[in-house]
Amino acid sequence: MTSSMSSKAVPWTFISAFYNPQICRVILHIDIEKCNYTNVIVEPHPESSESSRAGSRYLENRLVELHAEKPETECATFERDQIIEQILTLCRNEYGRSAPSFGSVIYALTVDGVFQVRAMPDHRLVQALRNPAETFGDDLPLPPLVPRTELQPVAGTGQFLLSQTRLVRYNGKLYIAKGPLYPQRALLDLSEVKNLLALPARHPNVIGPPTALITLGETDDRVCGFLTTYHCNGNVEFYARKLREQGKLSPKLLFKWALQLVDAVAFLARHSTFHGDLKPDNIVVTDKEDIVLIDFTRLFTTFVTASPEVRKLCAGSGGTKLGIPAHWPMESVLSSEVYSIGRTLYLLCEGFKMAEVYQEMGWTKDAPFPTEFAPDSPTPPELQKIISLCVSQEPSQRPSLDALSKMLRAAQKRYTVKWRFSRSTSPRHQQSKSEGKVGPGTFYMIRSKLLY
Repeated sequence: MTSSMSSKAVPWTFISAFYNPQICRVILHIDIEKCNYTNVIVEPHPESSESSRAGSRYLENRLVELHAEKPETECATFERDQIIEQILTLCRNEYGRSAPSFGSVIYALTVDGVFQVRAMPDHRLVQALRNPAETFGDDLPLPPLVPRTELQPVAGTGQFLLSQTRLVRYNGKLYIAKGPLYPQRALLDLSEVKNLLALPARHPNVIGPPTALITLGETDDRVCGFLTTYHCNGNVEFYARKLREQGKLSPKLLFKWALQLVDAVAFLARHSTFHGDLKPDNIVVTDKEDIVLIDFTRLFTTFVTASPEVRKLCAGSGGTKLGIPAHWPMESVLSSEVYSIGRTLYLLCEGFKMAEVYQEMGWTKDAPFPTEFAPDSPTPPELQKIISLCVSQEPSQRPSLDALSKMLRAAQKRYTVKWRFSRSTSPRHQQSKSEGKVGPGTFYMIRSKLLY
């Protein structure tokens, strides 16, 4: 269900709610300042029996009831929204602009007769966690263990931090802490650790292996997450938007990122593996403006960037398939990845806000979202042509990774030459040349010969 309440110009905005009837739980998805996300869990009060919840004085019981019965009346919608707004107000007052510490979620509950919010580990998730050997086996050397209590939370923006990720400080350094979110797939989410450790080599545009495994406590070695490299420029979507607003998002940088993305996917292919969920929010930017591919769980494919063949397979499975099948031949996998590269570049170059895309399209909604360029498109024309080839409906019509890399390098070279020529023939340069003086245009040509 999507929020019917208007967004407010304050942190903590309700995005959507999910009701799980099997465990009688409501999860509220909350946005903190348009880039940091957290969940609020609402469950029936432990002192109330199932038969006594209807009309209960406990607000948590009433909110669960409203989601369970799904009444569509105006009165019920108003009551639901009022309770959610009360929860948001409690969160704003309790946490300000910060999310809970890593490994904790927020519970909205009544204690001693007072409805309040408290941050604590998800008790159902904790029950699903296991120690390192049970989680990862013993066939790979594992990184050291760090209790989650030693991680200091750090408020950060521009990272597009989902509910299972947090910016933290450990031993004086900043890291991203990442862990599972849902109890039923906790061990599957942690499989990303093994996927990264299994890579026999490293690549500058692929996130490195985890720095440490995070445990529940000093005496509880159940793994609840891992530490990975923090990149100060954050998510490529946020960073590109910031540059665009400053007039600094150059075609040169877009070409560079496109080539680095292709190089990263080609590196994975050389080692007989793949990413499987290419999209702008799975890419971060280093302090040198290079991109790094993150999130190697390989359990889920986002439909707005997934190829038609993957979407068709997942949509027709009734929810049993959510990503690229492991049994697919690498040729089919790579053709699908090329499509996702094209869609990722399209979303990035066109400046789509992924949070708004997900709110409208969802993650697995197979709805029309064509790759179209307006006459005043901000995407460089050379990139438009390449993107259009990548997103061909027929896999056989898409370029290979090697051909894609060559096309990008050739287009990048043509653009550079064209840009230099347009600058050298500008009226300002022609004027300084005709006057026989060493003006700004002449200095630019001398500098360009040295730098290019």
